[in-house]
Amino acid sequence: MILKNDFNILCEPWAITEDALEAIARKIQEGDKAWGGSFLDDDSQKVNLNIQSAIAIIQVQYSLYRFSYDRIRAQIDAAVNDRGVKAIVLKIFSPGGLVTGCKELADFIFDAGKKKHIYAYADGLICSAAYWLGSAADHIAAPITASVGSIGVRTVHVDWSKWNENAGLNFTHLAAGSYKTMGNEDEPLSKEAKGYIQARIDQIYTIFVDSVARNRGVDTKKALSMADGKVFLAEEALEKGLIDKIEQDFESYFSFILKKEKIMDLATFKTDHVDLYNQVLSEAKIAADTENKGKTALAVDAETTRILDLAGAVLGEGMAEKFSVMVNSGADAKMANSLKQIFGDSNQAKVDDDEKSTRDKILDGLENAHSDGVGLEKNKEKASGKNIETEASEYASLVNG
Repeated sequence: MILKNDFNILCEPWAITEDALEAIARKIQEGDKAWGGSFLDDDSQKVNLNIQSAIAIIQVQYSLYRFSYDRIRAQIDAAVNDRGVKAIVLKIFSPGGLVTGCKELADFIFDAGKKKHIYAYADGLICSAAYWLGSAADHIAAPITASVGSIGVRTVHVDWSKWNENAGLNFTHLAAGSYKTMGNEDEPLSKEAKGYIQARIDQIYTIFVDSVARNRGVDTKKALSMADGKVFLAEEALEKGLIDKIEQDFESYFSFILKKEKIMDLATFKTDHVDLYNQVLSEAKIAADTENKGKTALAVDAETTRILDLAGAVLGEGMAEKFSVMVNSGADAKMANSLKQIFGDSNQAKVDDDEKSTRDKILDGLENAHSDGVGLEKNKEKASGKNIETEASEYASLVNG
């Protein structure tokens, strides 16, 4: 069932094309509630930014209502405060929308443009309230077939008196103040009521024109020449000053923004600066290799710790300590095997008590373990400052405990 309240939204001032408002009226008449469901859309509280090459792309699409303005405002605010965003582009495809909230958002866009450049692209349609928002951008572009303009304000008065009569209803409006119920929907629109509503529309129109004049940097006379409600194609819109550039598509306009903002994407960087690109690539590879080596060293240290912990569990604390000394000294398998040949099985309970015999064996083992030999001259000192016999004694002490 269609309720009169469903039509109340049509009685609000609209900055929208005629066919778009008629489409909304038809949806209401057909009982289609989906068109207005977004008034209560909780997603308006979520801010999701589409950022490409440091440019925030914000969609302004379809008929605009208060929730649309809230969402756009939140996204622009987030983009302005995001250090990774260099500029903002409004991608607009809209016939306009409600006046309520539109000027406030246009002013917000105008002020935000003082902090970061804001661009607008008419992606086929930028009319009425949508143009009001787009005019606040620093720069506007459109493809040659885009519809631009329709600057004006409109509203609808719905006379329900006949419907009430057929339904057997008679409404009496009681109010204090002569204008309080003027133009109500339950009686035909009087001349006085029509003048009252028209005066309000004219006032909003003046605000709209003045806002466009400020946004586009033109005087009121110039703005009025744009604002007779006509919809222009891009070439005429460019002549009249409604837009700044005719651009084939959004992708080419996006490239224009990148150049204007001196933001270089990867494809341009590779094409225009081959040598620099290759240098950066080489340096990145070196950095990656260094990082990988660091990770490998950490992994080796971790594995060494794990092995020493296992040695402690299997060999006992005393043997594990000796094993740890050998590992940390840098001894290799060849040296370990030579020492093993000298002392026999590590599980042997005793070693020869003859200290000289043991020392001689150690000296022979060290001789074999070092490819360059250790030099057996009596009292000859190594680079460490220790003579061979002293070092042999230390190895004997290490092995015998």
